[in-house]
Amino acid sequence: MRQSCALRLLNTSFKIGAELEIPAGGAEGVLVTQGGRFNGWGLYLLAGKPVFHYNTVGVYRSTVAGPDPLPPGTHTPSCSTSHMTGAWAKAASPH
Repeated sequence: MRQSCALRLLNTSFKIGAELEIPAGGAEGVLVTQGGRFNGWGLYLLAGKPVFHYNTVGVYRSTVAGPDPLPPGTHTPSCSTSHMTGAWAKAASPH
């Protein structure tokens, strides 16, 4: 997908989530992601646990994970970010 078609989330706060139906055998995999090797974020299930990972220019990486696998049933895992300010925001900006 061309960058001009993607959501512009650089230097902005956002919340991302997904409505899921977890089967009896559990679930694993990517729910949503944007970016690549040097910048980006992803929301995924790893060993059944919801995980959010944020990568800023390959220098600052942050991962937040749920403590337990999601049990069978309906769930809405989500994560919020806060707008960065100062040196990190300037380092992450392409301008």
